Amino acid sequence: MKFVAQILSYFMCACLGLQPWASDIPIGLPPITVTPSQFTIQSGTILNQRLSKTEIQSFPLVDNDILRAAQVFPGVVSHDYSARFNVRGGERDEVLVRLDGMELREPFHLRDFGGAISIIDLNLIQQFDLMMGGFPAKYGDTMSSVVEIKTDRSIPEKSVGLISLDLLNATAQLEGPIGGHTGSWLLSARRGYFDLLLDLIEAEDVPRPTYADLFGKLYWELSDENQITLNAIFALDNNQMIPEEMNSKLTSEYTNNLFWGQFRRTHSSKFWTQAYMFSGFQTHDRRYDYNRYDEREFTFVGGKIESTYLQAKDSAINHQLDAGLEWRWTESIYDYRLRQSIQQINAEGWDFKAYLQHEWQISPYVALNTGARGLYRKYQTKSNEPNPLGFDLSPRLGLALRPYRGMVIRLAWGKYHQPVSLTSIPIARYSRLVNPSEVASHYIAGVELSGDLVGVYDKFLVTGELYRKKYDNLVGEVEDLGRKSQNLRYPNRGLAIGGDVLFSSLVAKRLKVSLGYSYGKAQASLANTDTSYFRDYDQRHSVLANLGWLFSDGWCLHTTWSFHTGRPYTELRAEPIWLNGQLKDCESVFHGPINASRLPNYHSLDLRLTRTKSNQKLSLSWYVQVLNLYNHQNVHEYAVTAVYRDDQNLILDCQVEAEPLLPVLPLFGAEVRF
Repeated sequence: MKFVAQILSYFMCACLGLQPWASDIPIGLPPITVTPSQFTIQSGTILNQRLSKTEIQSFPLVDNDILRAAQVFPGVVSHDYSARFNVRGGERDEVLVRLDGMELREPFHLRDFGGAISIIDLNLIQQFDLMMGGFPAKYGDTMSSVVEIKTDRSIPEKSVGLISLDLLNATAQLEGPIGGHTGSWLLSARRGYFDLLLDLIEAEDVPRPTYADLFGKLYWELSDENQITLNAIFALDNNQMIPEEMNSKLTSEYTNNLFWGQFRRTHSSKFWTQAYMFSGFQTHDRRYDYNRYDEREFTFVGGKIESTYLQAKDSAINHQLDAGLEWRWTESIYDYRLRQSIQQINAEGWDFKAYLQHEWQISPYVALNTGARGLYRKYQTKSNEPNPLGFDLSPRLGLALRPYRGMVIRLAWGKYHQPVSLTSIPIARYSRLVNPSEVASHYIAGVELSGDLVGVYDKFLVTGELYRKKYDNLVGEVEDLGRKSQNLRYPNRGLAIGGDVLFSSLVAKRLKVSLGYSYGKAQASLANTDTSYFRDYDQRHSVLANLGWLFSDGWCLHTTWSFHTGRPYTELRAEPIWLNGQLKDCESVFHGPINASRLPNYHSLDLRLTRTKSNQKLSLSWYVQVLNLYNHQNVHEYAVTAVYRDDQNLILDCQVEAEPLLPVLPLFGAEVRF
């Protein structure tokens, strides 16, 4: 695992630049935009953290990974090896990712390595929105957070291209106009070449992850009122991992393909409709040996329609009505075997979703958002086993107040149902049923203060929120303590409380600083017991300090220091397995209460230097960055390992060792636009 950790260290992102302002910022030091800084009916009732493409490109992110950019906000928890993240004490699967209005399921490469890279290339997008709680009825089917990503719909004047290289990937992108500049086309391809580098250096007996993705888009403006867009994503992973004992190989292959078309009709300046048709196909194939494998296939098709109506008075919008309807058919095939346990499931069913929401600007100082979302599911397994699903209703309420210039107060409440779909039946727990939806109730109170409050305008911005999330009907798994750790119980309720604050300031024209702090506590309780425990991502305190300095035209320096207290874990004991008086293997045994211990505190200092230069024909940019500059030994987890003799044939001892996160690590990358 040490070598695996070294390999995974290349999948890290680094220092982050924070800023709330979108104007008067020199190129190379773009800001983080926290919206709304102005009070509007469209977005006044929730705190929406927004990033543009230009902003994210300034961050020191491996592959400029768009989902890693969420880590710049307090309340978001991640670790060095993964682009996945948790929000305010929730699990990773409580984050919904949407691309141009379409839900993306498992949008990650390298899943065997924790989902190190997302399948969305940054060069495709125009803006990134993160909603961490209290979001309205338009967004659903998730308990913690929504990521809304939009691609660029502008029509280029001529055909243009891009080539980029870093330590992980090679990317090529082409786009151009069609139909006399009434539309555009775009094609983007990316291939990870870490396996090729290993072949080049003739490395043996090490993992060889291979991944690639392809994105295509066609956009036509049929008229001023009608537009049509066609999109397609293809993603492929093929991994070979060799355990330390080298007695067997783990191979895996994943595909994730999605096609969707969108038709937009603008009936008037106050009324428009969007219709979608979509289809997807995913596979999941993991094999350890002949009696340990997990094969899955998922197929889905569906459509949805959304409409928006505005009512304005004196050029100011005072009512906005949004409504939507979606239907989806899904078929799933599972073939799972763990030694003598075999699970084979063939299931299919329908999802029907609808929402209605109303935003009302009562006055220039008060706005109200009310709405509700409904979900009905009808699934059936081939064995005709019952599925107690039914109808889920999720009401939402949001209120925004502006008592003074430069101050906005926000309150929100809502129920959030997250269904366990046919793509995630918990078969590893020997279940053959689709569980009822998990539920979270959000209680949010927040405030936003800008420089307008004291007359200094765009000199600083402060945002803060307090939250309480009450969970019910959780279906996550927790293992019983004991030698075999095979009996599983389900937690059925939970609670997450805490608060986040972000301060950003323009110290000088070329110097910007920000400071974020988050406090959180997340617990769950086992079903039918009085046993409670901290959830895996109960991260009590975290701090993020950032500085961005444009010290010369085209030269930019970003520094970030991050700190957080250790997440909880259950202690392990290494237990040897003997056969005929010889030590044959090591077994991990839980020792002590669930998640009663804490990993050591995490902290890291990261630096990135960026250089950009362009002329009328070409634009060249490159960066050099150093992660964990002072080489602090952060801990990822503890694991039981076997101590082998030099020939690797004889086990000498069993012990519990800390598996590290990143050591000091230099990275670099370059990009050419033409």
